[in-house]
Amino acid sequence: MVNQRRNGFSMIEMLVVVSIVVVLATILLPSFTAARMRARYVRWAGFSKNLRTDQRAFIYYNFENQGSGGVLWNQSTGEPYKVAQKAAALPEHFNARFMEDDTNVHSNPDALWVDGRWRGKGAIEFNGVNEWLRANFHQDARIRPEQFTMFLSIRPWAVDDQDGIIGMGTNLHNEPDGWYFRLRAGADYTLGANLKGDADSTENLELNEWTQATVTYDGDDIRWYIAGEQTDVLSRPSMSFVNDYDNIAIGCDFPGTDEYFEGIMDELAIFDEALDPFEVEKLYQMGAARVRE
Repeated sequence: MVNQRRNGFSMIEMLVVVSIVVVLATILLPSFTAARMRARYVRWAGFSKNLRTDQRAFIYYNFENQGSGGVLWNQSTGEPYKVAQKAAALPEHFNARFMEDDTNVHSNPDALWVDGRWRGKGAIEFNGVNEWLRANFHQDARIRPEQFTMFLSIRPWAVDDQDGIIGMGTNLHNEPDGWYFRLRAGADYTLGANLKGDADSTENLELNEWTQATVTYDGDDIRWYIAGEQTDVLSRPSMSFVNDYDNIAIGCDFPGTDEYFEGIMDELAIFDEALDPFEVEKLYQMGAARVRE
């Protein structure tokens, strides 16, 4: 009898191989995803360390350190604290205390700490009702008349008409509401600001997703960037801000209103210079919650 040689695999053999591949993928894929996210976190942590010493930053909260007594530390040690023979300890004037309602210190600040963009990344979850952070006033706690940049990373859960992100003061030239940045209800929401009048972005953003946003002012134009890309330009030449000796409120427009932020915040920085588009893109790439497709 002549033996016939079999070519290829039987259906059963192929099913066995496919089953093995599926099992291996099920086991290895979570580990691969976790390793990739950890690598992004480590890369961000190195970049964050450099931001702490950026000479243009006067406020930087990376939400990685909690001081004693329910205090969020300002991580910035930049040049604004070294001018005019100011004390080296000046950054602590911008440490932010956890608050409830208008003037009450939060009764349980530890409960607000959650994971941020990555597992193990520090963040604060605000309830949208009465929780906020108060950074005590100092004369450098203001946006310069000439230019500025604000960068933030947030994950909002809901927006009621408009909710505050950060604000300061009650007395701005020709604008009684001070300066502040906010969320505005839309589909799902947009980002906005009050800087001598409304200065809002038109980009629609999704709730329950991480958003990295940057707004700059160079003395002539306000520019909004979402995920590192410019979305809006508003002409606003020669703005001049009043230094009105009020505290900075984080997580609301102004305490005592109903405009509190509901969601998670895990990074916030203000620079006294307008970053250029390349620097804005780098801010995003170093801290992106996920790689842009």
